[in-house]
Amino acid sequence: MCIICVLPVGTTISDEELKNCWDNNDDGAGFMYVNPNSGNIAIKKFMNFDRFQKSFRSTFDLHKNETPFVLHFRIGTHGSNSIENVHPFRVNDNVAFCHNGVLSCVETAGDMSDTRAFNEVFMRDLPYNFTRNNSIMTMINQLIGHSYNKFVFLDRDKNVTIINEKLGEKSEGRWFSNGSFRKYARGMCGTNSFYEEWYDDEYIKRYQAYAGKQYYIPRGQNWAPESSDLFTEYCTICSSYVAEDDFWKDLQCCDTCLEDVENIFLCELCNKAVHKDSYSHSYKACIECAKYIEEDDKAYQAYKKEQEELDDIQQYWKKDYPSLHSMTMGEWESAQSNMLKARR
Repeated sequence: MCIICVLPVGTTISDEELKNCWDNNDDGAGFMYVNPNSGNIAIKKFMNFDRFQKSFRSTFDLHKNETPFVLHFRIGTHGSNSIENVHPFRVNDNVAFCHNGVLSCVETAGDMSDTRAFNEVFMRDLPYNFTRNNSIMTMINQLIGHSYNKFVFLDRDKNVTIINEKLGEKSEGRWFSNGSFRKYARGMCGTNSFYEEWYDDEYIKRYQAYAGKQYYIPRGQNWAPESSDLFTEYCTICSSYVAEDDFWKDLQCCDTCLEDVENIFLCELCNKAVHKDSYSHSYKACIECAKYIEEDDKAYQAYKKEQEELDDIQQYWKKDYPSLHSMTMGEWESAQSNMLKARR
């Protein structure tokens, strides 16, 4: 799996989140930042969590207001679980990077990981400041694909560049390449293996390993559901997760909510079913869509008023000042004054 954590200046990460990252990705951890004193990219790597945490926390507390930090926790897929394969990797004196995913575009041999091999074979020959070249970054994106691989670059100017940023998730101003900074549990349901994430106060997000599916279960329940019973759909009305068979995708609501016909209305813009408390009868739309309609309506009314004023001005000029172009400056100022008095 692995996980990359990007901490911009002004953000932080708790010791619990650090421990969650390590517990779910425990084949080594490292971090990088721009040393404010030297201006160089500093990289530190560890195979032991306690040493990692002590080093990171002391460094972060010292420089957190001066430079972004990029952290990486590894699960080994290629090569040995050694310090040499722990991220980040230095490309040149100006750029270093981390990777989350599996690279099929490079061959590995022996103890070398796929990311380390990619850096040696491809990245090392790139220009000094290649992260500023859109063509090169697009080429890298095409090489690694758009489905699950993510790259994070840091340069000496403290710029963080993320390839496939949309595949990660943001939390409190930070960016994570996946959700394994939260608590996870691995186990078995019947004959099916799974790992799960403590999603919120009501639900657990569970990933079914054999099927590659994710779904949600209420806390306290632990069963091996059939595919038709997986809680995969989110009802926008009651804010609960339901099985696909109990969900109306077009309306984005569950069967139970749809049965409450007296209190459910259909938005004519987004076609979602909403509760009466979230519905605007004036615009026949949900509250979110109604906001846009109201803004457009206000803009239209302002435009209409402006056009009416322009029409009035044009009629005034045509009536009392037909020879506009032959006016002197004094006559022009007098005409303006008279027009304003007339409009008052």
